[in-house]
Amino acid sequence: MSYCRLSDDNFACDIYAYDSINGGINIHVADLRYLGDIPKIDMTSIDTMVSTRLAQNKFIKSAETKPIGLSRDGTSYYGLSRCDAVSMLVSLKKEGYCVPDNAIIAIQEDKDEG
Repeated sequence: MSYCRLSDDNFACDIYAYDSINGGINIHVADLRYLGDIPKIDMTSIDTMVSTRLAQNKFIKSAETKPIGLSRDGTSYYGLSRCDAVSMLVSLKKEGYCVPDNAIIAIQEDKDEG
């Protein structure tokens, strides 16, 4: 199960966190961010969703990037317990990485399951 991906929040997420097939949770920290305003997906209708998704894809393909510039850029953590994964995501968020709150909440809610 994926808790968050780099494409979440219209590509503003700096974290990819997921359940590992080897046990535990893996967390990968991005090392780059896109420059500029990434078009947001508009879900008001199928037509607007498709057109805004195409605009977003076009932007991503040609967008410049820059290093995030924080201490854990590009690092990965493997096989973390749910408690350690929550602690890591909270720590990354405090440092300035874009970590969706719903990822932290989802891991907390699942922590009794493994």
